[in-house]
Amino acid sequence: MLSRVFSKYPCHWSPLDPVLAMLLGLMLLLPACSAPQNRVFELDSIRIDCSDLLSEAQRDVYAKTPPEERADEALKNLIVRGLVLQAPPAPEEEEKIAALSLRKAQRRCIELGMRREMGKRWDLEEECRKAFAEHPEDFRLPESFRLQMIFLSRGRKKAEKLSRELLAEIRRNPESFAELARKYSEGENAASGGLTRPMPGSALDPELRAAISAHADDHEAFLFRSSRGLSILRVLEYWPSPGGTFEQLSPKIQEIVSHRLMAQLESEIRARVEAEDPIRIRKELFLLPRVEPERICMNVDGKALRLQDLQKVSGGTGPISGPALAVLTARYRARIDAARYFDCSKVEPEAPTDIERAALRMESFLEEKVSQGITKELEDYFRIHHAAFLKTAEYRLEFWIFPFGHLAPFEARKAHRAAMDRVLSGKTPAETRAAEDDLIHVEDIVLSDAGLRNWAPEVEPLLKDLDTGVISAPIRSIRLRADILLRLKEKIPARPMRLEAPEDRGIILRAFIRDSVDDILQKIYEEACATGKLSKDALSRCQNKIAAGQETSS
Repeated sequence: MLSRVFSKYPCHWSPLDPVLAMLLGLMLLLPACSAPQNRVFELDSIRIDCSDLLSEAQRDVYAKTPPEERADEALKNLIVRGLVLQAPPAPEEEEKIAALSLRKAQRRCIELGMRREMGKRWDLEEECRKAFAEHPEDFRLPESFRLQMIFLSRGRKKAEKLSRELLAEIRRNPESFAELARKYSEGENAASGGLTRPMPGSALDPELRAAISAHADDHEAFLFRSSRGLSILRVLEYWPSPGGTFEQLSPKIQEIVSHRLMAQLESEIRARVEAEDPIRIRKELFLLPRVEPERICMNVDGKALRLQDLQKVSGGTGPISGPALAVLTARYRARIDAARYFDCSKVEPEAPTDIERAALRMESFLEEKVSQGITKELEDYFRIHHAAFLKTAEYRLEFWIFPFGHLAPFEARKAHRAAMDRVLSGKTPAETRAAEDDLIHVEDIVLSDAGLRNWAPEVEPLLKDLDTGVISAPIRSIRLRADILLRLKEKIPARPMRLEAPEDRGIILRAFIRDSVDDILQKIYEEACATGKLSKDALSRCQNKIAAGQETSS
């Protein structure tokens, strides 16, 4: 065949050409002959050689895996990863991968910029020594105590008299402390005889900490008064602060001081970026019990960003509570501010690794695999655990939210009193909103107990005794910094989930995958090995190399 090809070009033919053609043929055949010796597994476009296996086995995730099992575990992960990446990604997965690529590049650019900026502004060694000299207690471990306690609340009848009597009895007979604690104490550790776990001094009220330190050596019971009540205490064990020199504590000092300087720099960056081109955030959404993915929550460079746009970058799907949105937007804004400051907004995206891409697509891959081929196991799982799948009771509610704003809580209550009276007297929402610009009115929303706890924990207990159609008394939420009025429209009773219902099936499917992920991955691995070409000899050779601690440069 080669002679026919070369015969078309006689001007280039020489007696040496047959020899060169033979050598060329041997060179082309060599990879084909050597590849099967190193090829461990092959299935469609998935080809795993011994070098791939050795490289995978060196990752930190296998550190606790016994060397004799490491090759099998690494091979399983490589095959599953290959199968995940083999399937074409859905459009939403492509968007997540693109967002990840840009985020990786921006993060690297921002980290480099932050290090350079900190290096120009501060000498870290000098800042550390200065901080340690001024406040050494910030970097040393505090003293620790283990106590025995009897707690009597302020509202208890004759608490003062009882505390004096108990203290006198304990001083006469120290062995009676545990028995008296079980009988009289209102503390959560009463059942254990008043014994507490070891606790650091930094976690205690300064006055209590000083009182405990004063009695650390004599083990004498003493009385401590606070705003909550009266406590009879005895120090059982005391561990003084270990102290430490600057050199001994240097790593911890550097960590803390670096964090402080970083926070200071981030604050300055935010102020400068905000002055040049403010990022507008819809902070009123932070007060809502639920924010849908379609809601616009930020405006950056004239572009409106919805919750779902932020979730593509940060992860997560579906509606979230207002307080959760506050955390999400703060993180997103910090990245945007830094990217603008260090000119990282238009950096070239950095392609994610196969591991990162597979992690993004793993959930949908497993759901598809279970739906296609492991339906019997899913049905068996639901039959066994059906009692655990209960759609919890929900409430259909109407809310009126009155933010504190810059006012103190008692001032805000006074300022909103007229508007609250209009709501309670039955005025229409339009009339009430017209009189109160900052009022947030949610006409109809369905929430579970968990949803209420994630939003405003103070609301949930009140619903137990609230009649349908009645508007509640004002509820003060410290977390939201707002007063709330609510009307209970309907109580939706709990019901058992059904595998046939699409919404319920999704919840059951995800729970099954979470509880059975190892078995599912093992089954996928076994099916792939049965379908593809697995060389046990090559796998054995790789196993021996891994056990011997050999490394690969691939």
